[in-house]
Amino acid sequence: MKIWRPLREIFSGRRSKSKDKEILVGRLAQSVSGRDKGMMYVITSQPDGIHVTVCDGKRRTTDKPKLKNIRHLLMSGEYVPDSFISNGRVTATDAEISAFIAENTDI
Repeated sequence: MKIWRPLREIFSGRRSKSKDKEILVGRLAQSVSGRDKGMMYVITSQPDGIHVTVCDGKRRTTDKPKLKNIRHLLMSGEYVPDSFISNGRVTATDAEISAFIAENTDI
């Protein structure tokens, strides 16, 4: 069984623009708000402390990632392999990301 934690448990304390307490790049996440509610994504980069870019390898590719507020994501404890990450960004192909999501979700 996967462990999902809301962001309020990950980022404790006051709300600030710098949420550097935990590295989010490469983490598996589920959307809990918006048109894409219920979709599984991999966080590909974190341009600022509030937003992340996500992709799933099918609808949202690495060429056109979705910008998402981190409050609208439910985090998993699963990370992509270290070989997928370079310079603080996920550099894997869409097929690799899609396969990672498929093997690490129970949906």
